[in-house]
Amino acid sequence: MDTNENKQETGEGLVARLQRELEAAQTIIGEQAEQLEAKTLQGTGALPVITYNRQNYQVLAAKFHFKDVDYKAEDLVGNADLVKLLLEAKSGLLQKIEKAK
Repeated sequence: MDTNENKQETGEGLVARLQRELEAAQTIIGEQAEQLEAKTLQGTGALPVITYNRQNYQVLAAKFHFKDVDYKAEDLVGNADLVKLLLEAKSGLLQKIEKAK
């Protein structure tokens, strides 16, 4: 009886580990899908499309000045804190891209 219980515990542990791995993979795939969508929306344009809180925004200027600092549009890519500050300040630099339904 002990042998069967050990096998069952091992099986349950395996299922739990595989579930965690699946969730991690799904998170990565979701992030990559958002990046792909942003790149698709950007097309061949020179200005990036950025994603923040699962929403895409077109950057409308190649360079900008915010809170006494000069930035380039590329500085927004991967900088969620700066994007958040711009959105909170209701900056006209970022234009929300509505998703097609």
